[in-house]
Amino acid sequence: MCQVSLEAIELFLKKLYSHVIMLRIFLTSSHLSAILQSIYAESTKQEGYVDVLITDYPPQKKKLTELIMSTSGIYKWDKQFNYAEELKDGANLKPSFKKRFLRKFKQFPLIKNVYGLLLSRYMKNKLLNFERILREDFKNIKHQNVQLNVLTKTGLNEVLFKIYPDAEINYFEHGMGDYMYFFQNQIKKGNFYCVFNEEFSLFLKERNHSMSNKIYGYLQSGKFEDSIKKLEQSGVVKMTGDINYAMDCPIIFILMESVEIYQVPAHFWTDYIDICLSKIPDPEKFIFIIKPHPSQSFDAILITKNYFEQKGLKYNIQEQAGEINMSAEVMFYFLQEKTEYVFCIFSSSIYYLSKLYPNHKIKYYYGYDLFSKYIHNSPKQFVDIYKGVEPIIKNVLSKDCLEL
Repeated sequence: MCQVSLEAIELFLKKLYSHVIMLRIFLTSSHLSAILQSIYAESTKQEGYVDVLITDYPPQKKKLTELIMSTSGIYKWDKQFNYAEELKDGANLKPSFKKRFLRKFKQFPLIKNVYGLLLSRYMKNKLLNFERILREDFKNIKHQNVQLNVLTKTGLNEVLFKIYPDAEINYFEHGMGDYMYFFQNQIKKGNFYCVFNEEFSLFLKERNHSMSNKIYGYLQSGKFEDSIKKLEQSGVVKMTGDINYAMDCPIIFILMESVEIYQVPAHFWTDYIDICLSKIPDPEKFIFIIKPHPSQSFDAILITKNYFEQKGLKYNIQEQAGEINMSAEVMFYFLQEKTEYVFCIFSSSIYYLSKLYPNHKIKYYYGYDLFSKYIHNSPKQFVDIYKGVEPIIKNVLSKDCLEL
């Protein structure tokens, strides 16, 4: 009987499957999600995989796009395509009066139907154009299998689902909304790779959710910080300006948030600071590091800055392009050792910080419930989101946080 060596069998199998290429497309729209996808891609890479990172089409600031693409410092992508419309870093993203008016006006019954029809027609043409672009960009990448790694509501999802109807679908996160949409079954069925996998899986099982067995974790202990260290060493992320002097003081990290879509009154920002200060017995001994959201308006930043001046407290607002577009979860890598308090209203970042940087010396405060008194003037679609995320916040994300 002919004897076949193990080496010969392995060589035969290698030749047999060498032509099988898995095309993995990673679609993202935020700094955090790009980092998480990079970590996943690196840890699951196999021979024959071709990994492509692409940005979603909605407008975003130039520096944010650069930060997303620079995740190649964590994992060397085979290709990268940027489909985001570029905004200048100095663009003020405060919603105009016209936009605020239209957000409410289009919710009236008759107007809503007409607007919906016009929007559907516009989006159909827009996505057809992107379909042509993506088919052209990917036509020379040979593959037999495709894996789509997307966020739950990224704009190019439908285009990718159409081009690759048989692809495996993996969802990733850039915030609590992804958990909400997965829970509400508002998306095409797929796996969900997430940071709060154990908490979310239990949450779904307790509610007999049909997708509770599709929740997976992938982020090993310390892996996130290791990845940020790679970016720091390559000079991609860093704290600039006059931040260094602040490191001699204990830190309070305050997250400003993208709540202007709720049409909050101007006094909301000073109210927010007062609520934070009420939790601190001796605020004078701290330096307040304030992180605006990438879409923060200049008005909100100025109001906050003036209020700290009025209070006579030490503060530093991270408003340079590199910092304002940097994920708060990345920025906190530089601040964690000196930080004693972190505050937010209900930004996703507070929950990720408590998970990614577990430290019982740090008090993480969030104010979901107190925000309810500021939404009476909000467009209905945003009130629905605010109410929709409540079960996710209360049951999945906030177990290591304190409520304001």
